[in-house]
Amino acid sequence: QGVPSGTFYIIKEGLAAVLVREQGPDGAARVRQVARLGPREFFGELELLRGTPPMASVVSLTPLVTLALPHAAVHALLLGNSGMAREMELVGSGRLLALRNVDA
Repeated sequence: QGVPSGTFYIIKEGLAAVLVREQGPDGAARVRQVARLGPREFFGELELLRGTPPMASVVSLTPLVTLALPHAAVHALLLGNSGMAREMELVGSGRLLALRNVDA
């Protein structure tokens, strides 16, 4: 969370948790799980598409196998596939909305 990776990830096997650090009502820092990801799901799309630092951390819940793709490689792929870019943006926008609702 907050530290750019320059990488887009696709989960091949295993489960991962999406965690956000936040401040509780008492002012203490805490970590909350906001989603779970599994095979054929991806993460790192907001950093890739919008150039923003990650708003969450992703950690493995089980042994995890991922494809780790540098942003430059994914950008080259998206140039020839606007449908894929739109789908990634839709998923990313939905996740961003969910993260904002967690903060509310």
